[in-house]
Amino acid sequence: MIKINYIKGFIVFAMVLLLNLSPVNAEVISVEDEQVFLTEYCKTLVNEIEKSYQKQIEAIERKRTSDFNKMGRWIYGISDVFANLNCSYYINNYEY
Repeated sequence: MIKINYIKGFIVFAMVLLLNLSPVNAEVISVEDEQVFLTEYCKTLVNEIEKSYQKQIEAIERKRTSDFNKMGRWIYGISDVFANLNCSYYINNYEY
């Protein structure tokens, strides 16, 4: 029980830290800046999906199905954001 609360607390702390460090409140001055920001943000989402996928592989190797399922839900959420932002456009079609 304590371990679960510790993990939940750590996840909340990490999310708050990431939100405060990310340029979410960045002021967009031009369309060019917007495209650069969204391209970088989408790349960050892809990197997070990749890291989470690796954690899923590690969890299944350790036979920790609950961790595997948590990572699956996390990946699903990130993928939903990726799809809603139409990130495939920004990653594949935009060049600096």
